[in-house]
Amino acid sequence: MKQLRAAKGLTAESLADKCGVSVKTVSNAERGKEVLIDNVARLADVLGVKAAELIFQPERNPIARPLQLSIHINLPDRASAETGLIGNFIKLLEMMVQSEEMANLISVTKGSIIITLEMGEADVAKLVVIFPRFRDHASQYVQLLPDHVALMEMVNAVTELRIMANQLPREVPPEVPTPVPVAMPPEAPVEPASEPDQAADIDDDLYGIRWGDAEHEYKAAEKLPSPERERRIAAIDKAVKETEERDRQKPKS
Repeated sequence: MKQLRAAKGLTAESLADKCGVSVKTVSNAERGKEVLIDNVARLADVLGVKAAELIFQPERNPIARPLQLSIHINLPDRASAETGLIGNFIKLLEMMVQSEEMANLISVTKGSIIITLEMGEADVAKLVVIFPRFRDHASQYVQLLPDHVALMEMVNAVTELRIMANQLPREVPPEVPTPVPVAMPPEAPVEPASEPDQAADIDDDLYGIRWGDAEHEYKAAEKLPSPERERRIAAIDKAVKETEERDRQKPKS
């Protein structure tokens, strides 16, 4: 993404404006962190590539390696007990991507329902393209399944779909030779260093995080083994406090 953004002469801020997303979303995407599927589609559209190319290496042939998906559904708690409805919802996803293998249901969280399931890379790549137009595509298949009225209600209640960041394929960066420094002649003027863009200047993945954005980080940290869990929570606490301190020190307009 950084290479594509630089090739178009865009900063993180200008890319975020063109996509209608936050700079934090651009930063998260460039660092391989969790990003909403529809935001991936927006970024890909502005950068002039297919959404799947931002997730998978183009030269790789997607295989049946399972990736975990988190599907958030804003629906009353009654639906979380209707296992048949959830099973048909998963069948709908499989029909839409024409999957040759079954998706594996991992968990269903009650309340504001979150379905976690596993799908192969090839199926996820297709879903990346389909999801921004999810409801239009779903309506073509939903009447083929039982309880299609309740299922359509469930489809309309989908608010977001995420790919777990720690499940994404990682590309090992090639080794870059260290450039030989060239001495400037004494009389040559030294150009002032350009101001780095916000996304590239953040070394810590928690830089600039506020309480409103920290809830997801805390939930993710709780799943880590000790002592990594305690270290991560302490890092989140520190990052939030540092952000609040910087906010207080900013001059008021």
